Amino acid sequence: MGSQQWQWEESQWKSNNDQIVYHCRVRTNRDDLPWQATRIYDIPSDGHQALVRKTGLSPYRIYDWARVTEHRENNGYQDIYVSIERIWFNRSEWEWKKDSQYSNRKKQGYRSRFSDELTGSLLQKLRGNYLRLADLSTIAKENLAVAVDLPQHEIDAWCQIEKVERKPDHFIIHVSILNAWLKAPRRDDWEWVAESSPTGDNSLKYYTCKGRAVSSQLMIALNSPRSSRKQVSADGWRKLAEKTGLDVNEAERWGQDFSYTASPDGLKVRVGVPNVWICADLLQGGNLWNRGVVNWGGTFGQAISYLGTWGKKEIHCWDIKDLIDTLTPVLTNF
Repeated sequence: MGSQQWQWEESQWKSNNDQIVYHCRVRTNRDDLPWQATRIYDIPSDGHQALVRKTGLSPYRIYDWARVTEHRENNGYQDIYVSIERIWFNRSEWEWKKDSQYSNRKKQGYRSRFSDELTGSLLQKLRGNYLRLADLSTIAKENLAVAVDLPQHEIDAWCQIEKVERKPDHFIIHVSILNAWLKAPRRDDWEWVAESSPTGDNSLKYYTCKGRAVSSQLMIALNSPRSSRKQVSADGWRKLAEKTGLDVNEAERWGQDFSYTASPDGLKVRVGVPNVWICADLLQGGNLWNRGVVNWGGTFGQAISYLGTWGKKEIHCWDIKDLIDTLTPVLTNF
C-alpha cells in the first residue's frame, strides 16, 4: 500500500472528551496478503509517518501515545481507527499560581498545568499520583522558584507534591511549601527579641530571632537529634551578648537551652541565658563583715535587688556559707 493512501482524519463520532480518534481508509490491493492491525506495531511505516505528520507528535513516542481501537475490511477497503489521549496534545508553559486548596496557616499551595513531554513511564506516575519533584523538568522548578522567590537549587528541599489532577486534555500539579521556608530570611537575621519562658521558669531569660538564612543544609541540621549551637554565627552571639551584657567569649557556656523551631512566621532560633539575681545579706555578725565598706556593700546590694530584680529568679543568701554554697556550682560551670 503506497503512502498516498494513508490519509488520516479526525473521526468526530468516535472522539470524546478524553480521546481523539483518527480514521484512515486504505484500499486493499489484489496482491496484498490479508493483515489485521490490533496494535500500532501492525501499521506499516508509511501509516506511522502519515499519522505523525497529521498529529504533530514525536515519531519516537508514537507507541506510547496511540492505540488501535478498530480495524475492519469493507468492500475492498480497510478502515483503521487509532485513538490518542487529548492530554498528549495540550502543552503550556509552567505558570505557577497560588492554590487555595492546599493553603493554610502552615503552608502555601501552588498549582500549574503539566507541560513536560510525556513518556509512558511518566504517564504511569501521573496516573498513579506518585510523581516526585525529581521527575519534573528544570524549567518547571525554575518557574516555581521564581513564583515563590526561593533559590531554584533548593526547591527539592522545600517543596512537595500534594496531588496530580487529571483533566480531559491536561494534568494539574498541586504543590505546597511550608510558610516557615517562605517567610524565613533570605539573609541571616540576628535581631534578638526577649520572649517569655516557654516553661514558666524564670531562671533563664529567653531571646529569639529568625537567625540563619534558610538552606537545605540547615534543614538537615534541624532534622538531626540535637541542634548545635554552632548554627548561630559569631555575629549572632556577639549581638546577643551586647543585648544581655554578657561576655561573648563565654557564649558557649552561658548560651543554654538552644533550639531551632519552624513557625508560620519563619524559622525561630531560641536561646536561654542566665537570669538569676543572688541577694546576699552580709550584715549579720563577723568582725570583717561589720566594717563600713562591707556594710555599705551589703546594704547597696539589697537595695538594688529590690529595684532591679523584677522578672528574675531571686536566690537569697543569709550568711557567708549560703553565699559560697550558692556560688560554687555557678563558678564550677565556668
